Amino acid sequence: MSQDNKVVPKNESRFRSHAPGSKGGGGLAGRGSAFTLIELLVVIAIIAILAAMLLPVLAGAKARALQTQCLGNLKQLNLSLRLYGDDYGDKTPTGTSESGYILVLVHDVPANPAAVDGEDIWWWYKELIKTYAGVLPNTASNTPVFQCPKDRGWIDQGFGPHLYQDLVLDYNSYVYNGCPNTGLENTLLNKKFSVVKHPSRTWSVSEWPIHWGFSWHHSLTGNSDVPCNNSLDNCSFVDGHAAAVKLYYNPEWGAFVAGYTTAQIPGSYNYQNAPD
Repeated sequence: MSQDNKVVPKNESRFRSHAPGSKGGGGLAGRGSAFTLIELLVVIAIIAILAAMLLPVLAGAKARALQTQCLGNLKQLNLSLRLYGDDYGDKTPTGTSESGYILVLVHDVPANPAAVDGEDIWWWYKELIKTYAGVLPNTASNTPVFQCPKDRGWIDQGFGPHLYQDLVLDYNSYVYNGCPNTGLENTLLNKKFSVVKHPSRTWSVSEWPIHWGFSWHHSLTGNSDVPCNNSLDNCSFVDGHAAAVKLYYNPEWGAFVAGYTTAQIPGSYNYQNAPD
């Protein structure tokens, strides 16, 4: 074989084709596998865009999970309320005072010094139904089923940071439909469940903001606990279901939206306070 027709070994041929300055891609060999600054900035920008798109989705998923947990608590408390009624002639929880809405020394719970003659039933109903909710009488006060995971208290009035940490409120995020601020007829207090005409609309246990028309879950006023029309509140209803409902607020009738009559709440709102 002549010298002109000499075969070059494969490894030598490959080496020569990628040598610096050759026509076979010397630019790639000069860079190696490193990224340029522009490429790094592009990658960082893409990651930032994806993160910006993903974080709201994750935050929304977390908020929905907490709301679902709250609704589960309310369904359990509503069931406990009905079990209590089964044992007491179909009656809703009622206080032991003459007025019917003050609960005095139930289960050896000492009276709250802030009350005149006992405890407000719309908070302290807890002492009547907690065993039906699976809470033993001597269990620690802070029990999860009575805690809304979004409870941020009522800071504007000095209750906080969480209502379930407050003795005055019996360590409870949830209220019973038994506050007679605008009359007993607008509550379930001292009623039979069987007389409720619209059980799928009449709420029985709710998050506390139903008393003042704001929201822990989807606030329209930021962290300011002031009443606002269409604030979202979780409620359980006499028929057993639980749902998030928009609250109706009319400044002419005051901030205590839990006391509005059925006639005062437009029919487009999926709840009512009174059993009529």
